[in-house]
Amino acid sequence: MFIKKGSQKIWRTGPWNGREWNGIPRTPANTVYTNSFVNGPDEIYTIPTSLNTSLFFRLVLDESGVARRSIWLEDAQEWKVVWFIPEDNCDNYGKCGVFGSCNSNNAQICSCLPGYEPKSPTDWYLKDGSQGCVRKRELFCGKGDGFLKSPNMKLPDTSNARVDMSLGIKDCEIECRNNCSCTGYTSAYVNGSGCMAWFGDLTDMREFTNGGQDLFVRVDAIELGGLFQAWELWRDGRPLELVDSAIGTSFPEQEVVKFIQVGILCVQEKAIDRPTMSSALFMLSNETTIPNPGQPAFILTRNPNHPNSSSSTSVNEMSTTIVEGR
Repeated sequence: MFIKKGSQKIWRTGPWNGREWNGIPRTPANTVYTNSFVNGPDEIYTIPTSLNTSLFFRLVLDESGVARRSIWLEDAQEWKVVWFIPEDNCDNYGKCGVFGSCNSNNAQICSCLPGYEPKSPTDWYLKDGSQGCVRKRELFCGKGDGFLKSPNMKLPDTSNARVDMSLGIKDCEIECRNNCSCTGYTSAYVNGSGCMAWFGDLTDMREFTNGGQDLFVRVDAIELGGLFQAWELWRDGRPLELVDSAIGTSFPEQEVVKFIQVGILCVQEKAIDRPTMSSALFMLSNETTIPNPGQPAFILTRNPNHPNSSSSTSVNEMSTTIVEGR
């Protein structure tokens, strides 16, 4: 859903994630109302439902474009605002342009997604990120490209996204990887179900301290680095391709594979799955059973101060009611 001024988009809720609107995770829990969301074959709608019939609440959009939800206090004979939006600069639609993300906790509120850099470094330095970001280099699809995770995100505008609730996150990655037009993907719902993938520009994102969802952004092989390539080759059963060709073929293959396997074990995404230093040394020095490694942690931490399809899927469509401020 959007707040609009004419045709100009002012603010966006973000998609429904099975629990709440992805773009407003800060909405406080309360015993006054709850939002119900219905996604049927013929219609999609949401409606707030009162949890206490003795209380009244209202949602008002004023002439400045601010939406406020209030409850009526009978004793005080007045309306008390319990929530309002937009709340800060990062709530403004597309504040940091395409492929740019906003974080109101940073001195430089705009930063680029992994694999991207500011389109106008000068404007970026002046804290104007409206022109957004562009790729650092040309992306060669199918030539070692992959995905980096940006956590706690308000997901991009879904106008150019597709949703397939029959796919899990692993199959979602495969679908996106096999389509060179796919720029990013995530789980449709926070419980991990469903697949949401974007085809084209990623717009209107922000980073939350808490809440939001993981967004997996397509990047080139250089951005992924050696760790990702090592994992890809290991997963595909081709770990020996990591060996420098200058070494030739005169090396103990089993020993090399063991070193690679232990190395990946030490950088698994979950720290609890990683071996201790003594365990790693024991595995390297002895003939023993070595567990199969899990996926490494491909999470990108951005420096905010640095200037810088399947036929079974369908495009989400919904009708909207335009609310005019009074």
